[in-house]
Parts: sequence; C-alpha cells; structure tokens
Amino acid sequence: MRNKILIVAGGTGGHIIPAISFGNWIKDNHPECSLMYVCGARPIEVEIYSRYGIDPVVLPIEGSPIGTCNVLSFYKRSISIFRSLFKTWRVLQKEKPLVCLLFGGYISFPVLITSSLMGISSIIHEQNARAGKITRIASRLRKKVLSGWDVCEPLPLNRFKTVGIPVRRFNRLQDLEAWNILHVGSKLPDGPIIVVMGGSLGSKSVFEHICTIASRDEMKKITFLLLGGKGVCSGDIPGNVVLVPRSWDLSAPFSLADAAVVRAGASTLFEMALYGIPSVVIPWESAAEDHQAMNAGFFVKQYGGLVWNENDSILSLTTKISDVIDIKKTFSDDQIEAGRVRVSEKIWEETFLTTGREIL
Repeated sequence: MRNKILIVAGGTGGHIIPAISFGNWIKDNHPECSLMYVCGARPIEVEIYSRYGIDPVVLPIEGSPIGTCNVLSFYKRSISIFRSLFKTWRVLQKEKPLVCLLFGGYISFPVLITSSLMGISSIIHEQNARAGKITRIASRLRKKVLSGWDVCEPLPLNRFKTVGIPVRRFNRLQDLEAWNILHVGSKLPDGPIIVVMGGSLGSKSVFEHICTIASRDEMKKITFLLLGGKGVCSGDIPGNVVLVPRSWDLSAPFSLADAAVVRAGASTLFEMALYGIPSVVIPWESAAEDHQAMNAGFFVKQYGGLVWNENDSILSLTTKISDVIDIKKTFSDDQIEAGRVRVSEKIWEETFLTTGREIL
C-alpha cells in the first residue's frame, strides 16, 4: 500500500501516547492508510504499545549518548545508534512509507537522519514548550516542526506550527462504576477525590509528598488516588490515600477526579486541559533543559491551574490542593471529542501539505 505512514515514538508515555492517539484517529478516519510504529528497546516502551495492541518495530537503542557521563554507557549507546541507523535503512527500503511522523525522543534521531538521506518526507511533533535536541536538529534540516504550544523555544515563530497535542479517549463512567473498576476494597467516599499522577515512569517523590500531607486535618476529607502507587509507596499509608496499580486506561480515575496533582509532562497537561480536570502541577526538576517548568508555566497561563515546586513549603501544597478543588471546569462529551479531533485534523493537514499531495 503506497499510503503507508511510519509513526516514531519512544522513551516515555509522553511521546508514545500522543503518537498512538493520532494513529487511532488515522485508522478511524483514513482507512486507506496503513500504519507502522517504531520505538526503542526500553521495556516501558514495548509495554505501552502492547497495551494498545500494537506490535512496533523495535530499534536496538535505549537512550541517547549525549549527556551521559558514564564512558561505558556512552560507548554502548553510540554503537546502538549506528545499529539503529542500519535497521532503519532496511525498514524504510522495504516499507517505502509516504511520510515519517516523529513524535520526539531519542528514537526519532535514526529515522530523521535515514529518511532525510533517502528523500522520504518527515515531520516532527514537539510536545514540550522547549524543543528537544532532536526537534532542534530537525529544524536545522528544514523539516516541518509541529508544536503543542504557542511557543517552541528556542525556535522562532516562523519555524514551527502550533497544532496542540493528540490525547487518548476515555469513557466517562458513573462514579460508583468507576470506583468499583479500581478494586479499592472500600465504599465510594463522600468527599473530593484527587487523582495523583507521576508520569509513565512514576514519581516516588510526588507520592511521598501526598502521603506526608494527607493525614493533616484540612486534608482528611479528601481521598487521594495514587495512580501507579502500588508497588512504589511503602511504610505507613494514610487511610485516605488509595494506591492504584499503573494502568493505561484512565477512564475510571478521570471519571472520579474532582482535581489532580500531576507532573508537568506536556501530554498529561493537555489531557487535564481537555477533560477539564483542575490541576496542581509539580514540575520535575531534573527534566532535560528544565522543560517541565516551562510546560507548567504556559499551562497555567493558557488553561489555569496552580504550580507547586518541590522546594516550596510542604504546607503550601495543602493550600494549593484546597484551592484547586474550588476550580470548576465542566465540558460536555461533545466538546471534549471536538477538541481531540481538531488537533488530529491539524496534524493531518500539515502532513499532506508536507508530502506535496493529499492522502486520499
């Protein structure tokens, strides 16, 4: 099939989930196209794709050599880059895709370079407000850059196109049904429910902060759902903290959420905005080039919410959680679906403009 589209995403769920969400939109709206996915060799990458019933091409690479101080790690990762370039060349020669859609992360590099040498169109989607290294390389190669935000620093405004970030669909459930799906072994609470998310790689420190404040008097009527907390948290867990196993279907927790505490991954923030979940955002301080702090700042400016930094007073976290519960955002299912579709339509339009033809 000539209308073959290669979608590249790896590293974390923040890259993979938008890629799969856009791929699902293509399947629903353009069945004349066939899809292939490419990811890296980290177990979390294969796990996410498997959860969505996708068998991707796996390149033998688990990270970028740039930035690592370990000589052996640098050597191994450099070798894996060359091996991945050769494997990518063979895949592109065999499949001959019409276009390669790169959703960021180190895994995009071999496909970016190889597709450029072979004269195959490629586009990169940058989820973060600060462009990553591969996105900056793609821009220098004059590739089209699509951004989730109105900024894509340090790129000038004429070097990227704002389209938003594709997000996954979830089914809105009744509270009792959603609570029972989580198998928490207790009755549905009467008070507010706060969903706590640490990203696809988890965040023990965020969970520990919540466990620290949950037993305070002003927090006792709030129930905290720690997504991915089971197996991560240990010790004394307050009675109003519920540890939930990691899941890629967020229908149940999103249906229950009166508010959320989240890291500042761009994909997570766009889900919070689209589904109208008021959020306290805790940027990960070790994020590359401080991109999570930038994401958080633009999220609050554009969509509302509150930011708490981990060097702030722990008492101020309780205040911000109490304040964010009072922020009410109610969107209808039709409004949410329209928002999801609009992002994918923009990416699709930019895709066929880049290939020089409409894919029909």
